[in-house]
Amino acid sequence: MMHRVALAVVVYLPLVSSCVPRSLNSLVWHVVDQYMTEDNGCVVVLSDSVLEGPLLPTYVPVFRLRLGWQSEEVFYSLLLQTLDAGCLAYIIQVKNLPSVIRRISQTARKGSMRANRRYLILPATTAPMPLHDLFVMKEMRFMPDLVAVELLGITESAFVDNSYRTFRGEHCSERDNDTTPINKQQELHSLGTMNPTLLEEGTCSNRGKDQHICDVLDNVDYDVLLVTHQFVGKLPQAQIILDKWNPKTGFENYSCLYPDKISDLQGKELILASFNYPPYTIVNETADPPVYAGTEFNVIREYMRAHNFTWRLVSDDELWGVVWENGSGNGLSGFISEDRADIAFGSMYLWHHEFQFFDFTTPYYRTAVTCLAPKPHLLPSWMVPLLPFTKSMWLAVGISLLISVATLYGLGRTIGSKPGRFTSWSECCLLALGMLVMQVPSEDHRLPLRYFVCCLLVVFLLLSSSYSGGLSSVLTVPRFEPPIDTVEDLALRDMPWAANHEAWVFSIKEATEPYLQRIVHNFHVLSDDDLAIRATQGDLAVGVERLNGGNFALGSYLGEEAVATLRLMSEDLYWGSVAMIARKGSPFMPSLNNMLGRLVDSGIPLHLEGEVVRQFLSQRLQLGVQISAVTENTGPTLLSMSHVQGAFTLLVLGLVAALATFIGECLYHTLCQTRRSK
Repeated sequence: MMHRVALAVVVYLPLVSSCVPRSLNSLVWHVVDQYMTEDNGCVVVLSDSVLEGPLLPTYVPVFRLRLGWQSEEVFYSLLLQTLDAGCLAYIIQVKNLPSVIRRISQTARKGSMRANRRYLILPATTAPMPLHDLFVMKEMRFMPDLVAVELLGITESAFVDNSYRTFRGEHCSERDNDTTPINKQQELHSLGTMNPTLLEEGTCSNRGKDQHICDVLDNVDYDVLLVTHQFVGKLPQAQIILDKWNPKTGFENYSCLYPDKISDLQGKELILASFNYPPYTIVNETADPPVYAGTEFNVIREYMRAHNFTWRLVSDDELWGVVWENGSGNGLSGFISEDRADIAFGSMYLWHHEFQFFDFTTPYYRTAVTCLAPKPHLLPSWMVPLLPFTKSMWLAVGISLLISVATLYGLGRTIGSKPGRFTSWSECCLLALGMLVMQVPSEDHRLPLRYFVCCLLVVFLLLSSSYSGGLSSVLTVPRFEPPIDTVEDLALRDMPWAANHEAWVFSIKEATEPYLQRIVHNFHVLSDDDLAIRATQGDLAVGVERLNGGNFALGSYLGEEAVATLRLMSEDLYWGSVAMIARKGSPFMPSLNNMLGRLVDSGIPLHLEGEVVRQFLSQRLQLGVQISAVTENTGPTLLSMSHVQGAFTLLVLGLVAALATFIGECLYHTLCQTRRSK
């Protein structure tokens, strides 16, 4: 949740007479009191340097920014601070209206406060405002709550336009609906008493060479039209008359000036961004008719039915895309950050970097990223003699042998014996090894040695029996390398893994855990074609998504051949929440969040997952991924030469060692005889 912060810089202007006439100020006060203070937010007044903007009720926090009083850079820095301060209402009285609206939209993308704001446009001169140029701007797609004040009685011909329609505004908030007609003179009087100087000082100041609006309206009776853009329907740029206002008689219809335009979009076309990524989104535009399905497409269809809009899909080849520091980007992220789409979806996680440039909806689905790692290979046959015992067991056996050799040598040297009996290290080593393989030494008449040798024979008998049983098991059931099951296994084995976009590691890119850092380092981005080839070679793990219902989101590069060579990890690399994205302060966000919350409460996303998987995805492939971690029981195996390869290896090593020793002894003996003869 975003928190409102205080402005770092506040510009205080001298309280002088407003360039808005007394009567028009009454209208502004009514709009501010009725529509712009319901969230206890502040109001921002933007005006040209020669205008001071309207005076507002004293109980309303107001920030005034005037074009031309400071450099453009400073002005828009202050504008950004008003956005971050939580100001939800803007009163604009400038000549170059499209430029200011465009700048507000651009600055809002940089702000941290995310909300749909209300705008009131006041005339800056007696010339007609360029409302047509304003309403056709692309920024109007995200500004439904904009009301412009047009003057009648001065340039009445500017308002004779048969394309205008009346917007009654049946869908107002509870506070906005409080528009009960009252005596307008009493209303003006009550408003005036809030700030008596407003009624007393009604003349204009800062009059320049041009004829300003306040110079004319001080002495002329006039009417006001409150105009907005249609926003909904097939002609969103059409101008709509909300109501007519006169300083003496008040409102003509008492219509809601900021109606709810989102609840019924009347067939308005929204631009959606997505790509083919089953089961979230299934897009096949070459089919007849085109196929648009998937769990998230079904969710957006529910939103479409609830709010009565049509849609058009846009996509590119960059999948999730990236956003650069200047706000431009590609893929789904770029479509939203550059305002080229209204809503984007396709397994979008809650990424911190992207959150700086657009909004995420309420998360409505939990998913996790794991890997299909290469299946463990069969251990080489030469290792068969070593497999019955583990490394720690072999270490214990080695230590036992060393202790036995040292004890035999010590007893032989201490007690004394026949010449050459237990008095040399070589003899003790050979006797200990012999007893390990159940070769009983000749009987010794010394009692301590007999007891010790008897104990050694019992211990070595147990070891030999255990080894024989383990060897039988190894010869019967094939032994494989340890599988890659956990995050730790994937990191320690230094196994490279890959997917088709860097978004697969966005969520753990800033992780501080050593294992995750290693996994991020080992990640590679490959094309779909390269992934399809490498997935079958047994040297690369492939990223997949584990869904809530036990299904998997598999890329098109994972077919049955690839799945047959891979094994599903039992542990997830990380998990995340899926959401849709829209621009900061999108007017569609509240209603979309409300619908997503109701869908989650009802469990519909989980139902949609199973429905889409059964209808569009390969059940055989899904089952293959699920059972890939199950070791296939092939039963006992027939003995072959490979099973005794290790034994023959030991025999060959022993023969080579014996031959080398024999040759060495012969050379040593010959050398000794040669020295003696000299």
